[in-house]
Amino acid sequence: MLVALEISGHEISETYCVVVVRADVLLHDAFERTDGAFPIVSTSWRILWSDTALLSGPRDGMSERVRGEVIDLLDAFATARIQRIERIAAKLTERKGREAAESWRGSLGE
Repeated sequence: MLVALEISGHEISETYCVVVVRADVLLHDAFERTDGAFPIVSTSWRILWSDTALLSGPRDGMSERVRGEVIDLLDAFATARIQRIERIAAKLTERKGREAAESWRGSLGE
């Protein structure tokens, strides 16, 4: 898993600025198989979660506001993942055996 942060800002006056904060959580997928004598390897990154925030205001203290926004975005990701795991766990308690395992595998890909 990789967390990518993109932060860009623009001065709109001598004392005010606008900053865009983007957080992406990426998941690395790797696939390998053999086609005859030749191995075939495929790797990719897919976005597991993404969110963006727009901040504007006085330049003084903006760095601290950006830090706080990054923490809030990553906290939102963690909360979303915990809620997802809780939903999957609820499905598993409702189902038994093979059906539960298939439900678990299917839910992970969402």
